[in-house]
Amino acid sequence: FFKLKESTMIYIGCVYICLTVCMTSFLSEGISWILIYRTKRFKTMKNDIDSLNTKLEDARNRQKENKTKDPKLKAQIKKLEDKMKIKSRDLMIIQMPSNFFLIL
Repeated sequence: FFKLKESTMIYIGCVYICLTVCMTSFLSEGISWILIYRTKRFKTMKNDIDSLNTKLEDARNRQKENKTKDPKLKAQIKKLEDKMKIKSRDLMIIQMPSNFFLIL
């Protein structure tokens, strides 16, 4: 067909690779959005984690301001940290189907 220079072929190959990478990333993000991010379960879980995070930050700030070893505040921080771990684990479980699909 066409006779192209070798340097032109290299540039065409680079453009092809870049377009393939972009299309693949758009496809994977679209699948993630469909399977995870638009679901009500994910949104409520994310809101729960955000609210727990603000409560935890407030408790830690109160602990720093008081500079005392208040056992009630320490127990509250420990309880909030445990809740945060559980919610984060649940969020990862929600994301697993999409990750499994993307691996395939």
